[in-house]
Amino acid sequence: EREIEKEKKKIEALKEKLDRPDEESKKKGKKHIRKPKMPARIKKNQAHKRKR
Repeated sequence: EREIEKEKKKIEALKEKLDRPDEESKKKGKKHIRKPKMPARIKKNQAHKRKR
């Protein structure tokens, strides 16, 4: 009985993803755009250390 319930939940989750794939892809895209701001500073610091 439990296995059947798990399978039903998985199917429901997949259906939800198919219903709104645009929203998820947009959210992922925004995260990628926001992230690169920090690594730029780290790269600059590394360059200064090399010059010393």
